[in-house]
Amino acid sequence: MTRLYSIVISTKNNRSTIKFVLKSTLLLAEVHSTELIVVDGQSTDGTVDIIRAFMQQHKAKYMETQIIQDPGISLSYSRHIGYKHSRGDILIFLDGDILITASFRQYLQQELNDSDLIAPLYEILPLDKATKTFAHFAKVVINIQNKSNRLFDPSILTQARIYRRHVLEKIGGYPPFSKFYGEDRIMTALAIRLGFRYKLSQRLKLIKIDDPGFMAYWKKHYRYGCGISRDLSKLGKQLLRGYIIARNISYINLILPIFTLFYIININQIQRSTKSFLNIILMKYLVDLSMLVGNIKGLFEK
Repeated sequence: MTRLYSIVISTKNNRSTIKFVLKSTLLLAEVHSTELIVVDGQSTDGTVDIIRAFMQQHKAKYMETQIIQDPGISLSYSRHIGYKHSRGDILIFLDGDILITASFRQYLQQELNDSDLIAPLYEILPLDKATKTFAHFAKVVINIQNKSNRLFDPSILTQARIYRRHVLEKIGGYPPFSKFYGEDRIMTALAIRLGFRYKLSQRLKLIKIDDPGFMAYWKKHYRYGCGISRDLSKLGKQLLRGYIIARNISYINLILPIFTLFYIININQIQRSTKSFLNIILMKYLVDLSMLVGNIKGLFEK
């Protein structure tokens, strides 16, 4: 029986990256039955024009293509709409700055043999010093998570982006209440707790095109911090309790860097350069501080 893959892309004002994301979906569409669904959150920079042109040019490669306009409420709401309009047996959720790689064409069907939801590995495209440093930082985090897979609450695991349809049907789709934070963690944690088979794939890779500059990472993690306090429902906070506790404990590192020891051990396994080593430690400090500031502000804005 031939599987139908649904690629759901959530985008808003991604004019500079969306064409690369769309082209990457051809890697799957050229060898498997694939539908392409793009949910746009009221873009104003010409993103939709690029999507329309791509779909017109390549529509023969897909079983179906759709552009859906949503009111831009939240990323979670956007994913939910995409799921509701899809027909695929397997759903792959992307953002307007995340590309799939040839690994999906080569390994996706094999990886699905023993899993219901899959967390692919992320690689950050190194555009400048900040994105290069965050790419190294992300590898260290993944390395730590790989070693801790069986020890921690499922909310701490790498978030899934690939789901068998019956998982989403059981859950009822993505929850539309988180504005800046939590939608993928909530789905992953809930699916695992319901008994579905989770896999952190070492073979499937996504490429993330982050905005350059350290300020971009500050703003992003500041929003995440705000979201922990401000955007999560009671159910979301319950499902992500393990992650929230771990995140709150990690703030101690800003004053007393005891958790830096874990990073030092894992950095030594990945990076031998002293300069890279220091940059990764500073990136962790930036992430922790920006999330703490956002978390505090979110508490006062509730």
